[in-house]
Amino acid sequence: MPVCENKHWTLIVVRPQKRTMSHMDSLTDCANEKYISLIIAWIKDVLEEKFDKNEWKAVRIKTPRQTNSWDCGVHTITNAMCVALGFEPNQTYKAGDMPLQRLRIASVLLHGGFKGEFSLHAH
Repeated sequence: MPVCENKHWTLIVVRPQKRTMSHMDSLTDCANEKYISLIIAWIKDVLEEKFDKNEWKAVRIKTPRQTNSWDCGVHTITNAMCVALGFEPNQTYKAGDMPLQRLRIASVLLHGGFKGEFSLHAH
């Protein structure tokens, strides 16, 4: 789930099958504890009496650091795509790739989304 606070985009990732949660921020290596607490509260609200805090853990997903003050949104979208496809963001792209990544994202949006096995309309 993308989050925007004070004009800065970050990503929350919840993996119910693995019982993990992450907060990905391209400006820092550390998860924001405020978001981890909010994620735990949300999961508890959804699962109700089935919630067991001991089953869940916060995990760090390493991401490339942005090198300017305006690429957080592109990093957030790229991180979300990496996680969804099972790739490690830190091993998939670099901050220097952002100009090309902006074009890739625009192409996906302008040409009707993903094609082939990634198509949302194929299922």
